[in-house]
Amino acid sequence: MLPTHSIRKPAPRKKADDSGSSSFRAGGVLSGNKVFLGFLLVMTTLSLFYSWNLHSSLEMERELSASQLQELQDLVRSKSEEKSSLQQALLTAQNSLSEGEKKISTLTAKLSDCRTSHEDLSGRKARTDSQLLSAQKENEDLRAQVLELQERESEAREKIFDSFDARNAELESKTIELQKQLDLSISHRDSIFKENVQLTDKSTGLQKQYDDSLKQMQRIRDLLFESQQQLDEQRESFQKRLDDAHQQLRLKESEQAQKCQGLSARQAADPIELPSASKADSQAVPTFSYSKVQLPPEVEEKRQSIKEAMKFAWDMYVAYAWGEDELKPVSKQGTSWIKLGLTIVDSIDTLYIMGLEDEYQKARDWIKNNLDNEQSHQESTFEITIRNLGGLLSIYELTKEKMFLDQAADLGERILKAFVSPTGYPEPKVDLKSRASSRNSVGRFVLAEVGTMQMEFLYLAYHTKNSTFAEKPMAVFKKLREMMPDDGLYPVYFDQGEGRKNNGGHMTLGAMADSFYEYELKLWLLTNKQYDGYRSMYEESSNGAIDKLVRESKAGHLFIEDVRNGRPQNRMEHLSCFSGGMFGLGSQEGAVSNPDKQLEVGAGLTETCFNSYKATKTGLGPEIFTFNENGEIIPGGQKYYILRPETVESLFVMWRLTHDQKYRDWGWLIFQAIEEYCRTPNGYSSVNNVDELPVKHDDVQHSFFMAETLKYLYLLFSPDDLIPLSDYVFNTEAHPLGIIRETSGTMPRDIHQHLMLF
Repeated sequence: MLPTHSIRKPAPRKKADDSGSSSFRAGGVLSGNKVFLGFLLVMTTLSLFYSWNLHSSLEMERELSASQLQELQDLVRSKSEEKSSLQQALLTAQNSLSEGEKKISTLTAKLSDCRTSHEDLSGRKARTDSQLLSAQKENEDLRAQVLELQERESEAREKIFDSFDARNAELESKTIELQKQLDLSISHRDSIFKENVQLTDKSTGLQKQYDDSLKQMQRIRDLLFESQQQLDEQRESFQKRLDDAHQQLRLKESEQAQKCQGLSARQAADPIELPSASKADSQAVPTFSYSKVQLPPEVEEKRQSIKEAMKFAWDMYVAYAWGEDELKPVSKQGTSWIKLGLTIVDSIDTLYIMGLEDEYQKARDWIKNNLDNEQSHQESTFEITIRNLGGLLSIYELTKEKMFLDQAADLGERILKAFVSPTGYPEPKVDLKSRASSRNSVGRFVLAEVGTMQMEFLYLAYHTKNSTFAEKPMAVFKKLREMMPDDGLYPVYFDQGEGRKNNGGHMTLGAMADSFYEYELKLWLLTNKQYDGYRSMYEESSNGAIDKLVRESKAGHLFIEDVRNGRPQNRMEHLSCFSGGMFGLGSQEGAVSNPDKQLEVGAGLTETCFNSYKATKTGLGPEIFTFNENGEIIPGGQKYYILRPETVESLFVMWRLTHDQKYRDWGWLIFQAIEEYCRTPNGYSSVNNVDELPVKHDDVQHSFFMAETLKYLYLLFSPDDLIPLSDYVFNTEAHPLGIIRETSGTMPRDIHQHLMLF
C-alpha cells in the first residue's frame, strides 16, 4: 500500500463559458489553439513531474516493502518457532494436567482420610482437654499440699535449730570433760609404752617358737604326704584285686543268669536300676547304684513321665541331628557351633542317671569312636569347659571308665592354651586345633568366664595326677581374692590390658557373673571343706548380695536386682534364679555364720522365680521379669523361654534341704507347661513369647535342656541317695563331680600349693 502523501490528484478542468459571442470564438480559434498547446504543454510537464514523483514514491515504497517483507519473514519464522515451543509446552502442560488430575484424585482420598483422622483427633483432643483440666485440678491440689509441707518444713527447721543449739552446748560440756580425760590418758601413755617394749621382747620369743612350729608342721606334712603315697599304692593294689574279684563275680553272675530264667526281665522292669556295663567293650563299666527306695506311686509316675520326655528329646536328636551340636526340631535338622557333638557329651550323664541303657551306650560309643577335639575354629572357652569338659568328667565320675578321663585330659590340655594373657586370666575364645586364643570384641574380661572353670580343672588335675591342669585356673581365684571389694561383689567386667577391675558399676548375680559366685561355694565343697579361702570368699559375697542386691517388691516378692552405675534396675533375670538353691545350700553346709537368714533368702528367691512362671499365660518363665506399680510380677522386655534350668535347679536343691512338698508341686507344674507349649512333634523348642497364645517356637532344642533341666526335674522326684549332695557337687552345667575326699594335709603337694587354705 502506497503512502497517501505521495499521491497527487489532477486538478479538475473548468468548463468553457458558452455565454461569449461567436466573434470571440471565430477570432480566438488561433489564440485558443495556442492556449491549448500551452495548456497541453503544461499538463505534459505536470504529467512528467507527476510520473517522476510517482516513480520515486514507488521506488521508496518498494524498498520499504522489501525491508518489511524481510521483517515479516523473520517474524513468521520467529512465530513458527514460538508456535513449536508453544505446542511442546502445550503437550507438556497436558501431560502435567493428566498427572495433576491423578494427584488431585489421590489427594482427595487422603483429604478424606485426614478429615476422618481429624474427627478422631478432635474427639481425642476433647478427652485430652478433659484429662488436662483434671490434671490441672490435681496440680493445684498438689501445690496446696506442697505449701502446707513447706510450712511444716519451716516449723521443723526451727525445732531442729533449737535442738541443735541445746545439743551444741551439751557437746561443749562433754568436750571439756573429754579434754580432762585426755590429759589423764597422756599421763598413762609412757607407762603403756614401757609395757609395750616388754611385750615386743616376748613377741620375738613367741615368733621364734611359731617358726619352729611351722618347720615341725612341714615335717609332719611331708610324713603325711609319704604316708598318702603309700596309701595310694595300697589303694591301687586293693582296687586291682577288687576289680579282679568283680570280674570273677561277673563271671559267676553270668553263669547263674543262665540258670535263673526271667532274671534279666525283672531287672529291666525295675525303674530304679541303672546301666551297669558297656556292651561294645570287653572292659565292663562299673555299676552306679543306690538304695532302691520305694517311691509313692504318684511320685514314681511323675518321674517316669520326665524320663519319657528325656527319651523323646534324645530320640529326636538321634533321628534328625546325630553328631551335630544341637537339634532344630521345627525344621528337623541339626546345627553346630562348637562342633563337638555337644548334645551327646552334655547329656550322657543324664542318660546314665535315668537308666536309659541303650541310649547311654550309643552316646558312649560315639564319644569313643567319633569325638575329635581337634576343631579348627575359635569358640567360647567358658562353654567348652562347662559343657564338654564337665560332661566328660561327670560320666567318668559315674562310670570310672578311663576312656572318658583320657578324652577330658586331651580337651583340657587344649583349653589351657587360652591362658596366654599376662594378666593370668584365660582369653574368652580358643582354637582347639591350633591352640591359639583371641580376645573378645569388647576388650574386657568377663567375671563368669574367668571364674567358672576351676571346679573342672581341679577335678581333672586330681584324677590325672597332673597339677598342670590346676596351676593357672586356680591362680585366677587367688588374684580375684587379692582385689576383692569390701562388700564381696565384683563388677562384671575386668580391664583386658591389666586385668584390674573395671569400674563400670555393673553388679549382678545374673548373666556374666552368676556362676563365679556359685563356684566360690562349690570349690569349698568339692575340696571336702578343707580349703577355707573359698568359703570365706563366698560368705563375703553372699552377705554382700543380700545387703546390696536382694530386694522385696511392694507385693512381698523377694528378688535379686541388677545395679548399673549405682542405679537399681527393678528387675530379675531367669539366670539369677539359681541363687535360691545356692543360698540354701550354703546355709545348710555351714558356709556362713547366718544360716537362718540365708536359708530364708534362698526360699524367698525360689518362690519368686516360680511365681514368674505363674504370672504368664503359658506358665513358662520369661528371660527377664519386672514388677508393676503394685509390686506384682510381670514379664519384662525379654519374654522368651529357652528351656532354661535355673528355677528347677533351685527347686531340686530346696527339696533336698527341706523336703517341703511345695517344691515338687511347683516343679511338676513347670514340667507340664514345658510339655504343653515346648514339645513339638520332633523335639522340644524354645518359645519366643511366654505371654502370648498361641506360642511361636524359635526352633532350637538347647543341649542344656537334657543336661540340666530334665536332669534336675528327674532328681526332684527321685530318692535322696540318687546323686546325694553329701557326695557330689554339680558344676554350673549340672554335671555331678565327686567330692575329693582329702584333707589339706593329704592332698598332693603339687596340687595343694595352688589352693587357698585360708
